[in-house]
Amino acid sequence: MKRVFYALILFVFTATGLLSCGEDRSYEFYEQTEENQWIYSKMKEVYLWSDHIKSPDRTSFFRNTKKFFNSLLVSGDKASFFTDSVEETSYGLKFKILRDPLGIKLNNYYALLLSVAPGSPAAVAGLERGMWISTVNGANVTVSSSTLLQSGEAVQLGLSRIDYNDDTEEYFWVADANVQVGPATEISECGILLDSIYNIRSQKLGYIVCWNFESETHVDEYQTV
Repeated sequence: MKRVFYALILFVFTATGLLSCGEDRSYEFYEQTEENQWIYSKMKEVYLWSDHIKSPDRTSFFRNTKKFFNSLLVSGDKASFFTDSVEETSYGLKFKILRDPLGIKLNNYYALLLSVAPGSPAAVAGLERGMWISTVNGANVTVSSSTLLQSGEAVQLGLSRIDYNDDTEEYFWVADANVQVGPATEISECGILLDSIYNIRSQKLGYIVCWNFESETHVDEYQTV
């Protein structure tokens, strides 16, 4: 039994003792948890219930990014989620098809727009990041709707949005509008969707969200951001 006990103590010491042994090794902690550190800082900055986020202990930052993100959400929040799989179309939009995130009707699916390329048919139609597609050509979104969203032909999209009732403290879906998106076109330009400068440990870090990183035609544009 003593051997088991000592092994557990050693494991805990290894996971949490990056600053021990008389040497400042905090840089190792930040290097190994950089993604979760960024998630936590942005959640404290933009999350609606940021005041209710509990400060994670050091070991929590070593968790899988999706599990770490979910651990920061307040109880009852069904509108926030983590996704790392994206589908792309030549309409100029990237999306993710999800089962009803509110859990109201588990058989319902929605396509969440993750980005819209500048000047694309989707952008011309007024689509923006964060919008939810509920119907495609009058039919409810399903797991196979990605085929319709990649057909290349003009398409009519029904939009919905998530609203919140302060009295009942419940989320609900609201039918928004129908949008006509023109035929797909080739997206030749990169188009910077977002750029920011972050100051991290006395250094400046440039953050760029670009529609297509394969093109070299916008190198000068990157350098001037």
